[in-house]
Amino acid sequence: MKRVYLAALAAMLLLTGCGSRAKYQEPAVSLPDNAAEGSAFPETETEFQVEDRPIAERAAEMQAAGERRVFDEQGVLEDAEKQQFTEYLDWLSDIRQMQTGVVVTNQLSGETPERFAQDYFEALFGERAHGFLLLINNDTDHDFIYATSDCAPFIDASLAMAQATPHLVERRYAQGIELLLPVGEMVPDRIMDRANALTTEEVQQLCERANALDSRYTVLLTELSDMPAQTETPETEAASAEDTSTEETADNPEETEAPTEALRAASAQLQALADTARTENEADILLVVDTASGTCALSGSSNTNLRDGIQAALQGSGAFAAAAYYYDCVS
Repeated sequence: MKRVYLAALAAMLLLTGCGSRAKYQEPAVSLPDNAAEGSAFPETETEFQVEDRPIAERAAEMQAAGERRVFDEQGVLEDAEKQQFTEYLDWLSDIRQMQTGVVVTNQLSGETPERFAQDYFEALFGERAHGFLLLINNDTDHDFIYATSDCAPFIDASLAMAQATPHLVERRYAQGIELLLPVGEMVPDRIMDRANALTTEEVQQLCERANALDSRYTVLLTELSDMPAQTETPETEAASAEDTSTEETADNPEETEAPTEALRAASAQLQALADTARTENEADILLVVDTASGTCALSGSSNTNLRDGIQAALQGSGAFAAAAYYYDCVS
């Protein structure tokens, strides 16, 4: 039986890599120089049968045990292998500003691989999280890579699946996983649309501009629901302040001070996010756009004119225009 690959787009779920294991002819591929050694696996698989419990409960138990990226329910990986994959996925999560993980199980609780992987991802990281999860499925032998809608269009796992299949069939799990996890590097690292505000074509256009620059000028689009909305550009806000009479301000100090304090706190929150993301992403300058509030922040640049211009473009024409203006100015 040949290995089968499925690919489909959906509003919130894209199937980025799925394969059915079968006996095979060894393909003409070579492993990376740092490929992990194959893990020993007991002769009796029943020794590793996972109790059929709710997915959320199983995920929580793994996290309580200290796991954060590699969730080996069967215990088929050595500690050194789990550590290697955890460190790699930590790096990938930081540089792409997304959540990543791998699950090894032989109990899908009656779910399809697609649904199981999505439910496990959301149980681990939350329904609003962005990223991908690799499922090594020893229940029905259909391995699967679940990716959220902003990441999936960029992940093509077919070649990696073909290379990994022989190792998974022969229970060389570490070698198979090592070939599959790098598909996450296909997700853009300079245009990170975690708000689903751009089309795939817009992301690709911006990626071309970003990748053409010598320095790392990065854009992170996010959606922070607790941020107060910015409805005026800095210039308009300043003009409005000048028109306000001192008498009205004196009569109603709380009405003017409260929104200002809220905006200041929100601005500080967004700036802190930008600073953290720039460090993790190893960017020279990083622009964060919060599509929920219509505000932005720059890290790595003190150019207030640049920030104000981006803010005006954001409020006037949207996230794509703001990112395009940013690259116009830094090019």
